[in-house]
Amino acid sequence: MASAIRTFDLGYDDADPLAFARLVKALFPSWEKVEVERMTGGVNNTLFRVRKEDRDSDNQEAVDEAALIRIYGGSSGILVDREQELNCHILLQMHGLAPRIIGRFHNGYAYGFVPGKVCSPVEVAREPVWRGIAERTLPTSTEEETAKQNELIAEGGLLQALFSKNHVRDMPESVRRQFLLQYMSAYNKLCKPDGKIRDIDELCAEVDKFRGVPGFFWGIGALIQAQVSKMDFDFTKYANLRIAEYMDWKAEMSGSREQSGREKPLREQQWAKE
Repeated sequence: MASAIRTFDLGYDDADPLAFARLVKALFPSWEKVEVERMTGGVNNTLFRVRKEDRDSDNQEAVDEAALIRIYGGSSGILVDREQELNCHILLQMHGLAPRIIGRFHNGYAYGFVPGKVCSPVEVAREPVWRGIAERTLPTSTEEETAKQNELIAEGGLLQALFSKNHVRDMPESVRRQFLLQYMSAYNKLCKPDGKIRDIDELCAEVDKFRGVPGFFWGIGALIQAQVSKMDFDFTKYANLRIAEYMDWKAEMSGSREQSGREKPLREQQWAKE
């Protein structure tokens, strides 16, 4: 799928002040005036938001178009299969779950910008928000030719989202269960109309069983990045944080934390809250 993306024989280079301008001109040839903003928060890639602004001379109303240009981190390819990443983006795009890819180049690609904000833990715990997240985690298309893709997104996307606990880590147990019920209701309708219906208790146990694994995974990844990445980010500190999360979970699951008389970590207290 990635081979079908419009491709430019160009690349971004920090040492070349004109490289970015050439990229923007190739990706958006009709844009005469472009505003550029470097986005913050990423640790593996560099993100730029580019915005076209046209102003009607009569009514002075601005018409804005915006996109993101993602520059791959120089060492991030060690941990990320970039072709597979693009294929996943295309698949999500097909189901209306990701913005359109505009084009790719040697060390990155560009896609549509979706305005929004990251939900806080308080916001995620609000019913309209978590219900919307649970439903949107699933694809909306049910055509026969994409049925297998639907199921892969549903099962794989769920495990990725829930195991990393981006959505459920700060929810009390009762809300977390309702979140999973909402997800499974949509999943069973979409992917299992005539097959086995997944049990909610089974799913809750599965999420709890594997919830510590992302801490180990991202911790090891951060240790690798600490050795090879040139980005201005404290990967060692981040690795210590994530591996500590994994060790706390492991101690809780084995009972060693309770046996030693140590206080339950705040993260584990939040997870156990009813």
